[in-house]
Amino acid sequence: VMGIDRRSPGPGPDNEPKTVRPQRFVQGELKDVFDETAEFLASVPVAQRGVFHLAGLADAHQCQCHPDFAFASHIETTFSVLEMCRRIGGATLFYPSTGLVYGQSCQKPVVENSPVIDDSGSVYVSMKLSAESMIRLYARHYGVGGIIGRLANIYGPGMGDNTIIGRILSQVR
Repeated sequence: VMGIDRRSPGPGPDNEPKTVRPQRFVQGELKDVFDETAEFLASVPVAQRGVFHLAGLADAHQCQCHPDFAFASHIETTFSVLEMCRRIGGATLFYPSTGLVYGQSCQKPVVENSPVIDDSGSVYVSMKLSAESMIRLYARHYGVGGIIGRLANIYGPGMGDNTIIGRILSQVR
């Protein structure tokens, strides 16, 4: 396991020690450590080559306020990861998208093949759908494995009040 992050691997939110540490950690932007990362991934047996791409800006409001950073973190980074997987071969990309791609007025319950609706005017949703589209393209044309999870109501340490779960937890506290 190799972890890449632009921040230090020090303690997590609220100074909690991180319980899981990668065997190898590289601090920096993917574009700056691309060759080192590709070399590491190439050294892993093909059946075990997996990339968990968690580098996107997860805050929808921040994406709306900073579309340039949202584009860089969602689109440019996804493209770089896909290119690395294509060049090395045999890697599967695991990508966390969002349930927001189904829109607010979708039929309930939402199932995997429910239609996506990009009418929200949300930079976040547009970036997620664009990244999903690139992943499907690379899977179809270049043999890169792609698994997309459309996640909803994620919660955990360090989350802010800008999500429904964050607001509820803040009110409970």
